Amino acid sequence: MKKRKIVLVVLIIIVLISILITAYLSQNKDDEIELGKYIMQDSEKPAPWAWVVLKENNEFEFMRSLATSYIPRGTYSINDNILTLYANEDETYIFTIDEGNLIFQSGKYAVRMIEKGTVFKLSNKE
Repeated sequence: MKKRKIVLVVLIIIVLISILITAYLSQNKDDEIELGKYIMQDSEKPAPWAWVVLKENNEFEFMRSLATSYIPRGTYSINDNILTLYANEDETYIFTIDEGNLIFQSGKYAVRMIEKGTVFKLSNKE
């Protein structure tokens, strides 16, 4: 009888450890996204004049429109499926991440060029 209790306790501990490891690994996946060039979609077709490039070391480039020569560059962070691009203290851009796509939410220097809800999809071509 004592052996059964010990075996039961060991099994419960193993199950709890497995659940904790699985939860930890899935939490870290939420804060990851594939690096590369995300191209704005215009009616489900690529619109190559606007794009976001996510690079190693959490660096980015964001081409908002052909109408501007300034291309914001800086660092980015991901938290709870929210991608934030930091070009400088006064210039940030917010995207939500949905099934590997970036969905534009806000950014004071982009709102005239890109509508809220615009989707950017990962392109295989750089």
